[in-house]
Amino acid sequence: MAFCGGKDLNVPATKNVAALTQELNDPGNQDYMIKVFPDANHEGLEASSAMLDNEQVRYLQRQVPGFFDTLISWMLSHLANAGPLRSHDSSTFIRKGTMP
Repeated sequence: MAFCGGKDLNVPATKNVAALTQELNDPGNQDYMIKVFPDANHEGLEASSAMLDNEQVRYLQRQVPGFFDTLISWMLSHLANAGPLRSHDSSTFIRKGTMP
């Protein structure tokens, strides 16, 4: 899974999507998702413009809408059939539908 911000000047989304798609397709991997959020900056924060001064950056307050829903949906769809997962604490198991 990869997220790209449409207002990211550090890693332009168009170039990044093309490069990621090529790299992920080369080995025949079909299980990936690349999502571009047009109003997101490099950090995934909702931004009104790609060029913000320091004063404007201070007021960025939230992840772009849909970021966490997309992240959680993708993770759950991939963990649903994974079976029990062991956390770093060997006495704790995380299973589908349970809380650690």
